Amino acid sequence: MRSENHFQYAKSSLDNEVILLDASMNDFSYGMHAHEEFSFGVTLAGRQDFFALGEHHKSHPSNTIVFNPDDAHDGHSGGDDTLHYKMLYIHPDQLTPMLKNAGLSNPHQFRMKQCVHEDPILRQHILRLALLVENKHTSELQYSSALFEFARYLTAQTGTQIESKNTRKDFIFERVRDYLHSHVTEEVSLDEVRGK
Repeated sequence: MRSENHFQYAKSSLDNEVILLDASMNDFSYGMHAHEEFSFGVTLAGRQDFFALGEHHKSHPSNTIVFNPDDAHDGHSGGDDTLHYKMLYIHPDQLTPMLKNAGLSNPHQFRMKQCVHEDPILRQHILRLALLVENKHTSELQYSSALFEFARYLTAQTGTQIESKNTRKDFIFERVRDYLHSHVTEEVSLDEVRGK
């Protein structure tokens, strides 16, 4: 088997607290380590084998992998096929406010309970964010919206209490929504929205 190890990092042009790793490997192994960020990944090809949270895991193509900050883990390609995966590293300073805005009570204590998921919606959110990080023409609105939708999905998956939101219509929200709908084809800044 030919050695095929490739690691490419990208940072969002809008947010330095989100990093994307696009990796392909067949004879490389990560030693035991941890990250200060949340790590959300998708196995695209091959199989990723790793030890985390006291047990061995195998992530197959289309599976998602999630590590909480400080979750120690190792990793290597399992089997004969080259492993290809994308991993987003999102700092808690970026994710926690989004979780709070999505209605999660105690967002500072948010943790995912398992590492490997067979969840096509989670996979879709991760790959959408990865694409936005890779695209240097992503607008702030696209990026913030995708990150919020991701946080909202994570909040719904936790099974923890979600803070109730006031259900009455908010006049300011309605004005902002109408403004955004009328300018949907234009780049809109937060300063412009704030002035409406």
